[in-house]
Amino acid sequence: MSALALETICNEFAHESANNLLINNEKDYKETLTAMEHLMEKVGESANNPLNPIINMLCHAVEDYENNDAELSEYELNLSKQSNDISLLKVLMEQHNLKLNDLPEIGSKSMISRILSGERKLNKEHIRLLSKRFEISPALFF
Repeated sequence: MSALALETICNEFAHESANNLLINNEKDYKETLTAMEHLMEKVGESANNPLNPIINMLCHAVEDYENNDAELSEYELNLSKQSNDISLLKVLMEQHNLKLNDLPEIGSKSMISRILSGERKLNKEHIRLLSKRFEISPALFF
């Protein structure tokens, strides 16, 4: 490929992906996360896939946005102060737009509230059922 052709393609890519490479708002942030997820599924475990550098650029853009967004930084700080099981449960609830009554794997709203406040812990059965429902490893809770 000639230098001119490469420059043209790069300019088109930069123009089309500007909102994803320089994220300035929550809409672009969410769209970029969705695009990253899609590309990562497409690439799979292939280390030599030419999409990997693009995924890396998107990851850096997301990281920059998260580091500079006060609300996200505060949210991350609060999560880091909590135990892994509570942090993961809160993330799952947020990602799936779940309310206290949407988690029958744990029990009543009051039980979930006590767990989220740190008053109670998830037991092995809760973790097993949540892992199955969300198709994640139980190890993430520890």
